Amino acid sequence: MDKGYLVPVPYSEIVYLKADGLYTKVYTKAKSYLVRDILKSFEEKLPADIFLRVHKSFLVNISFIASFNAKKK
Repeated sequence: MDKGYLVPVPYSEIVYLKADGLYTKVYTKAKSYLVRDILKSFEEKLPADIFLRVHKSFLVNISFIASFNAKKK
């Protein structure tokens, strides 16, 4: 929802999702949306071959990953 309107967002435009309590913030290339739903619900609905849970609070679109650090602390 954005200003009272339901806005369909293609998977290809979602960069990442961030958990915020009972809400999830969906970040796209153009803007972000705050949705009243938990991140786990999005993880179950989005395709696992496109989205990867990298942290308990983040779900990322793997096509936007340019690099990562696999170093463990």
